[in-house]
Amino acid sequence: MDLREFVAGTAGGCAGVFAGHPLDVVKTRLQSGTNALGANVVECFRKLFVKEGLKGFYKGILPPIVSNAPVSAGVFTTYGWALRQLHGSERQHEASLRDVAKAGFAAGVVSSVIVTPADLIKVRLQMDSKAKAPSAGAVAKSSNLGVLGETYGCVQQIVREGGLPNLYRGFKQTLLRETFSYACYFGSYEATLRSITPEGKQPSTWSILLAGSVSGLVVWGPVYPIDVVKTRIQACKKETPDTTWRCTQQIIASEGVKGLFRGFSAAMLRAVPVNAITFLVFEQVQLCLPQWQRP
Repeated sequence: MDLREFVAGTAGGCAGVFAGHPLDVVKTRLQSGTNALGANVVECFRKLFVKEGLKGFYKGILPPIVSNAPVSAGVFTTYGWALRQLHGSERQHEASLRDVAKAGFAAGVVSSVIVTPADLIKVRLQMDSKAKAPSAGAVAKSSNLGVLGETYGCVQQIVREGGLPNLYRGFKQTLLRETFSYACYFGSYEATLRSITPEGKQPSTWSILLAGSVSGLVVWGPVYPIDVVKTRIQACKKETPDTTWRCTQQIIASEGVKGLFRGFSAAMLRAVPVNAITFLVFEQVQLCLPQWQRP
């Protein structure tokens, strides 16, 4: 893995998290099936701001920020390794779209191992509508430590509920989401980039930004229902089944098929700026760094 790509990817990922987190909070609240903050993006956004202020839009931001570096390392390393196995090199612009998608699928497997605990903690924190840690008793005392205290308190509560393995609640659903989303992401990104870049020319920054935005939109279609099920399971309501099929059945029975797409508009609104900013920062940071050669 090129160290420049890792550093730039980490910076771009962090920028994307900050840019998209407010809509991610709204998406999670809508996915949970709770109508306390409204049934659509605009209503949820307005009520969230009135009830919790700007701070409410950044609940649970620490886990995705902290996990961004290892996720970037795991994804780019695995993606490069898979391309070498399938294509013979890491030059994705020269590989077939099938090989690109397969390499993305492999990257998703590694990503899910790192992302599951971070997503679980993030969801629990985002679901907390109070100005305190998302648990009662001794855990709530950590809220006076701010973001770090709330995050630590949330981890304590999750472990208390089911031991360390409980940090991987929702792993199967995350694995499904990550593998298919990365396959779609890298595949659609590369397909879009090739279609708008003249043959023999290097992709321009605007082409990369456009391709990244398109791929971000394409990703959510096939995986969004899985993401809704994952959120319901990780939110850990007593009435929620802990298997994908049973949870899906429950959602359809109580809310219809549209229940599997709660918060979809928030996810789509989030996809464009997140991917545009991620790739913009990625490109700019790469330009600022010295050229490190692979040993």
